[in-house]
Amino acid sequence: MIADRRFSTNPARVKNRHLLIPALQQMFRRKKAKEWHRILVQAQVPATPVFNIRDVVRDPQVRNRRMIIRSDGDISRLGSPMRFYETKPKKTIPAPQLGQHSTEILTELDYSSQEIKRLKASGALV
Repeated sequence: MIADRRFSTNPARVKNRHLLIPALQQMFRRKKAKEWHRILVQAQVPATPVFNIRDVVRDPQVRNRRMIIRSDGDISRLGSPMRFYETKPKKTIPAPQLGQHSTEILTELDYSSQEIKRLKASGALV
């Protein structure tokens, strides 16, 4: 592929991406991401793996930086990766639970308490 003129320059690679992308996909499927990362780093190619959520929460750096924030109940989420010497991270609140503010919103929209009760009883409102 290195000697192939269709891929020797960036404009040529762009022009022939319909050939290049499938060839690269086939090649990258031959090894695991960790192995490709090692190979690319050894070749001094700037590269890093793209993590899925499971990998992110298991990552030692994420754990050491205490980036996993526990909210009410069993809900965990990623905090900000930004850390500053003299600035403490802002306290954040979790997203509302399903239906948590339904009554308040419907009340603001002038629904009566009876209408809200009917909606809850019918299962239309959580």
